[in-house]
Amino acid sequence: MLKAESRSFLLQAGARAIATVAFLYFLHAFIQTGYVSPIQIAAGVAWLVTCYGLSRFLGVTTLLALTFAAMILWGLFLESAPVSDFHSYYVLAAGVSSGEFPDLFKSKSPPTVVYYAVFHWLLGPTYAANYIASAVAWTGGAAFAYRAVRLFVLDERGARFVCFGLALCPSFLVFSPVISSESVYFLLSAICAWLVARHVAGRGPFPYLYVAVGLVTAVLFLTRASGILGLMVCLAIFGIGRVGHVQNVDEGAAMAESRRSWQPLVLCAIVVVSFLAVWFSYSYMAWRTLQELRITASPWGDFSLLFGTNFDSKGRYNVADLELAGYLGGDRWKRIDASKVARKIAIERIVGDPFRFARFALSDKVVQLWSKEHNLYGWATGGRQRGDQLSLKMRSLSLAGLDGVYRTTLLLLLVILVREAFRPSYLLALGAVTLIFSLPHLLLEVQPRYHLAMTPFIVVASTLLVLDFQRRR
Repeated sequence: MLKAESRSFLLQAGARAIATVAFLYFLHAFIQTGYVSPIQIAAGVAWLVTCYGLSRFLGVTTLLALTFAAMILWGLFLESAPVSDFHSYYVLAAGVSSGEFPDLFKSKSPPTVVYYAVFHWLLGPTYAANYIASAVAWTGGAAFAYRAVRLFVLDERGARFVCFGLALCPSFLVFSPVISSESVYFLLSAICAWLVARHVAGRGPFPYLYVAVGLVTAVLFLTRASGILGLMVCLAIFGIGRVGHVQNVDEGAAMAESRRSWQPLVLCAIVVVSFLAVWFSYSYMAWRTLQELRITASPWGDFSLLFGTNFDSKGRYNVADLELAGYLGGDRWKRIDASKVARKIAIERIVGDPFRFARFALSDKVVQLWSKEHNLYGWATGGRQRGDQLSLKMRSLSLAGLDGVYRTTLLLLLVILVREAFRPSYLLALGAVTLIFSLPHLLLEVQPRYHLAMTPFIVVASTLLVLDFQRRR
């Protein structure tokens, strides 16, 4: 067994290595996607100042209510129409809300369909129901993030600052009219963070807290395959051992507390069993409905790999690959058979010229993933945009705010990773999670909006860095 000093040295060295790798990756992405203009920096700083100022005197409930209303009004103002995958979510959610439950297994993200189907059942399958459901998810995620951070940030205003950063993030506002898995994924991630925070602070009732973590991480995994990372992070935290709670003038801070060696294993076992119960239940129902065994909710993994290896399309979805795999065209194959062909072609592309693929994955695909935020606007409008002068001015303002906040938060993430390479802290976890979320897209299909799932981690890291600088000052 290694001595405590040796373990500490190895952990510190590993943390510094992770921070260095993450810094190099995001520096490369930052350079690949262009420069930062003074206007963008001004917009980003204005966003931080606004969030910080409001957190000094405005309550969380008031702010979230205003944000909720703003998101609904923004959707009505844009008159957005669901397109692409978003249209399929809308159609399937409307079907499930009217009793067509087999439609649930036709989706790449069943929890997204169920979530929006509930609002369609309550309010009717209208676009307004989409706006309300999406606004609930984004603002609800910010609320759960506040409750999670509140357990560790001594200053209640500091916790509000983190919450306001999420609630007032222009990316979420502009994307809020879209019926998407990103909104549900954010809500589930925030719930998961809140549950883990209760464990770390010693506030979770045993064993219900850990059953809930297993259930939430399973639904997160079925929402997007990358949600498996949520399970891994939770198991890593629970495996370390219990952390006790210490009372202070506010709500308290966390400090390490010893625990019997077998207890972390029991907690992890409860989480894993709960996770597998949901996973197996879904797989069994999918098999009964479609006569098809599924490991993930999405049956398009092989096609995503095929798209991600296409040099001409820069790793994006394209019809040519579907035709090449035999899924489209005159002699159309079944999806299962076409998936096998897609996987074979993708592997041949990688193995045939691995050096070219490596360059491609670290250049064109990085640009696609981390390209400017105003690409989200196109998805949010669905091709329908009002042409009056007010709409044009609001559109210009939203695009300036989008890119400004986005580039500023990425800059702050780089500052965090530079600092963490010298003195690792809890902030490193947020940078590492963002990096891990990014890596699958070196192989798989990539779209500009896919970085939206990483945005909450970057925003939280940025606001915590500001708070850390303030305390040190």
